[in-house]
Amino acid sequence: MPVEFSVRFRKRRQDFFEVEGLAPIVVTPNSLPAGVSEAPVWDLRGSDDEVYLWHARWPFNYYHSMGEYMPTLHGTLCKHMGRCTYGSGARLQLIQLQAPEPEWQAQQAERAALTGRLERVPYPPYYDQALACFSPAPMRWINDTAIRDRLVLVRRALVGVGGECRAVRTFSSPDFRPLAPRLYASYRARMGACLGFDPGARAPVQPRPSILLVDRRYESDRHIINLQGVVEALQRRYGGGADVRLAYMEGLTVREQAQLWNRQSIVIHLHGAALGSWAFLPHGAVAVQVSTQAEGNQHDTNFSQDLVTHLRPVTNVSCVDVANTDVHFARRRSEELFKDPVWQTLTAEQKIELLEHGRCSPDLSLEASDACMLSWLLWLVDIIVPTGLLLNGTDAALRELYGKRGVPSPPEETWGSSVVAGIAGAMAERESWQLRRPVGASSASPSLLACVAAVPLLLILFSRMRH
Repeated sequence: MPVEFSVRFRKRRQDFFEVEGLAPIVVTPNSLPAGVSEAPVWDLRGSDDEVYLWHARWPFNYYHSMGEYMPTLHGTLCKHMGRCTYGSGARLQLIQLQAPEPEWQAQQAERAALTGRLERVPYPPYYDQALACFSPAPMRWINDTAIRDRLVLVRRALVGVGGECRAVRTFSSPDFRPLAPRLYASYRARMGACLGFDPGARAPVQPRPSILLVDRRYESDRHIINLQGVVEALQRRYGGGADVRLAYMEGLTVREQAQLWNRQSIVIHLHGAALGSWAFLPHGAVAVQVSTQAEGNQHDTNFSQDLVTHLRPVTNVSCVDVANTDVHFARRRSEELFKDPVWQTLTAEQKIELLEHGRCSPDLSLEASDACMLSWLLWLVDIIVPTGLLLNGTDAALRELYGKRGVPSPPEETWGSSVVAGIAGAMAERESWQLRRPVGASSASPSLLACVAAVPLLLILFSRMRH
């Protein structure tokens, strides 16, 4: 018997929703709209035809797409439809239910005015490339002109994400649970077969580990301002015993990104889109995430800790978080920020709270609070990365890398000869960053906590601690 579903969402605050209810409605021939019997038919009732109805809230965000939506899609299709491998998506049609976000609805209306057709807004190439790993048929939007006036006949359809999924952080957090290890392992196997990387690869240690520094183009925001100094410091410190490389992900296909990440021992990146490629890392790899947030703001580390929790049972990936304790290392993009109409409504005190203290004023309006937390703090910012603390974080990552393989790590003095010079140079950058313990590290592995303070005598104190 045909069934329609009505989904209700309760709005907690702007852009944050949780599911309030799912109401099934039995559809009979008498309850169908007038004229349906004469409508053209799209018949998906073949013996192998199946339909999955879903909604990806932020397909234009690489991390949410690759780090959350795609594992969730795989977990649902595998557990509830038995489609667990690359190639098992034949005769599967993905249909997006909900309209895109308001800013993309405007683009949609403009395209419709020009073409006379209401169609899905073109998604980023990575989104369609990733979806091709699940079904060879292009995903349809339910209101596409090509199907909106058709009667779609379906043999078997699934809606929802089921009980085991990676879910999405912007929906109710109790539902943000790890994908079962067996499902995550089969997800990596599917994507490996589709994108050409080895899901069984191990992070290289011998003869040389591979260290990848990922920067973002200026147009993508969160660009490393002192990039040349960071690259030179990494080359000086590790170039004799490791392959150190700088790369940009912009312009690479998902296949190219997956294959590149799958060859790395350590990946250093700023918080953001790079998290979406953690699932491509080889077994035992270590990520070094540099936070863009001021100390005390756990936004960035929440994501890395969740990913380690979810991936560790499958790939033994771990992370060293290097957290910012000086708001002056985060440079707001004033050329964009100051033109924001919402910014222009703020008082001088509210503006100072962000620019001088790196915080959103507690008395902001709801609209301004959302803009502050979701845009001004996260996106409209570039970063000065203090080289000294980054080197210490990478040292900790190397010890973790070797420790997980049970291989003795090279003596620290062989890679530490330039650390004093690196830290002294970073002091000129007003260094005040904190190195957090490696997330997912074993209790026996040591990490170095380096606190550098600019005092008249430039006192540098190193202390070793066990955790």
